[in-house]
Amino acid sequence: MTNTNNIERAVQLNRLLKAGDLAGVYRLLKAVPAVDANDITLHAGFPCIGHKDKSFWAYTQGMLVRACNARQTGYEYRDPDVRAA
Repeated sequence: MTNTNNIERAVQLNRLLKAGDLAGVYRLLKAVPAVDANDITLHAGFPCIGHKDKSFWAYTQGMLVRACNARQTGYEYRDPDVRAA
């Protein structure tokens, strides 16, 4: 997958998070390999580390659920001061 596609998916991910659509978030990320999902969440503003497959999902799911429940983008989740700007 190209970097451009991942950036477009990151924009879509943040829209889904702001809408509170957790099912949509999972559909978006489960449709791509973990390495691309890691790149997408990184472009969406989440702190990501080079986890693979199962450990990546365990690490990422908690952040996605909390951000979706709070209707925050990855940048807002990582740094609450972003919302104040």
